[in-house]
This record gives sequence, structure tokens and C-alpha cells, in this order.
Amino acid sequence: NGSMAVGLAVAVGLLLYMVVFNVRFDEAALVTTFGRAAEGSVLNADGKGAGWYLKLPWPVQDVRRYDTRFRVLETSPEQQQTRDKQAVVLNDYVVWKIADPLAFERSLKNVPSAEEQLRNRLRNARSIVTRYDFDDLANRDPAKQKLAQVEQEMLTALQSEMQSNSYG
Repeated sequence: NGSMAVGLAVAVGLLLYMVVFNVRFDEAALVTTFGRAAEGSVLNADGKGAGWYLKLPWPVQDVRRYDTRFRVLETSPEQQQTRDKQAVVLNDYVVWKIADPLAFERSLKNVPSAEEQLRNRLRNARSIVTRYDFDDLANRDPAKQKLAQVEQEMLTALQSEMQSNSYG
């Protein structure tokens, strides 16, 4: 009788493990059916749906989790030329997060792929520096310094490129 109860408890535990999953407040879960994600299969994308959910056992349904907290991607320093042919070394970073797990899954699949896309796009946005003279970037007179303008142009270029490609 005792071993039967233990066996039954283990079987119930395994069954629950196969059909129940938890979504934390700082993540979104994407439920795929036979490897495909459908509209409406994202749970907790808005931060209000944390909790326990049911799913069909694998291989019918699977759960892919995405951390929805902000991430920081810092690039390695690279040399760039200004319009007046001066060399500057730029070290930039971008703060990003997964906003739409379904679009992210369809376009990028994983975080390393997303970071590679961000690095490439950031490298493209960095070319904005070639439109400015060295004095525009490093000047003691705040009225002549255009570093904030360069940063804003880079941000705008990066945001529009990432949004236009629906990376999520």
C-alpha cells in the first residue's frame, strides 16, 4: 500500500510537470504547438499575466521563455573618422529588451542572434560620426559641442531600423 501511494504520487507529479508551467513576472512565455507559435500564444507579455498555466505535453506543445528585463549590450571600441579626417575611438552601448516575444521568435530566435543584429545596426548608426568635425564632438564651449545631437541621431537611426524590421 505504501509503495503504491508513492508510485501514484510520483506519477501525478510527473503528469503535472508535463502539463503545468509557471511564468514569472519578469518573463514572457511563448507556447508553441508542434514547433509553431501562433497569435495569442504569448503569456505575460504585458507583465500582468504571471502565474501558472496549462499546456499539452511535449511534443504537442512546448514553452519558450523570454526574459523581458532590460539588457545592456556594449560594443568593443572601434576607430571612426570624422568629417575633418580626425580619428576618434568610439565605445557605445545599447539598452534593449524583448517587447514582442512572437515577433522575436519569428525573426531572431535567440538572444545571441539579437545581439549580433544589434551590433551590426549599431555599427551602421556609428557612421553618423563621419558627418561631424572633431570640434563638434569634443569642444569646451557647450554651445559648439554637438555630441548630444550625434547620440540622438544614432538612437533615432537605430530605433527606426530595428522597428522597421519587426524584430520584437
